Amino acid sequence: MAQKEAEASLLRELGGARQLLINLDTQRARQQELRDEQETLRHKQGQLRSLETAFGKDGVPAMLIEQALPELEAQANEILLKLSDNTMSLSFSTQREYKDKNAMTNAKRWISSSAWRVNARL
Repeated sequence: MAQKEAEASLLRELGGARQLLINLDTQRARQQELRDEQETLRHKQGQLRSLETAFGKDGVPAMLIEQALPELEAQANEILLKLSDNTMSLSFSTQREYKDKNAMTNAKRWISSSAWRVNARL
């Protein structure tokens, strides 16, 4: 009888150990799923950062504005010169033109919150 009880006890322990192994395998599979998901999210985060940079203040919108400014300036000057008997003109200066620190400091005095300013010359 004692031998049967010992055998039953060992079988219970064996069953518990097998269950622990099953749980461990399940947890390992879940861990791998989470690592895969983490990698996917890191990749997506990198893509979103690239988009943020591309469409941020120094990205595509700024490039479009910079490319359009010379044409706008020329057209505006053409109109102003006609209206003012060649006495008025304007120029657009962008912040990109102020690369060194001293020029940037001076530019900040002239520029409050806009990305570019208009200098009207009379």
